[in-house]
Amino acid sequence: KQYSAALQGTILAVNRRYNFVVFNRGSKDGIKVGDKFFIFDYNRQVGEALVRRVLPTMTVADIKQSTGGLRQNFTVILHDYAESPF
Repeated sequence: KQYSAALQGTILAVNRRYNFVVFNRGSKDGIKVGDKFFIFDYNRQVGEALVRRVLPTMTVADIKQSTGGLRQNFTVILHDYAESPF
């Protein structure tokens, strides 16, 4: 896979009812269905998400683990670039 350097993005929306997030990176950045992202609030990891659908400039990812309270503007980082404490 080819990824942009230090592939990270920002959460645009959180859907608590269906347990997914939408963030501002997509197929143009090399993201593929099945990629795993860690979710951060500043430097603290608060969740993990698995990519379900990829559009050119945004991605839908199912929330797999969360400490709760996920919000817009949290950072997502591709698992290859971060270590998970979960």
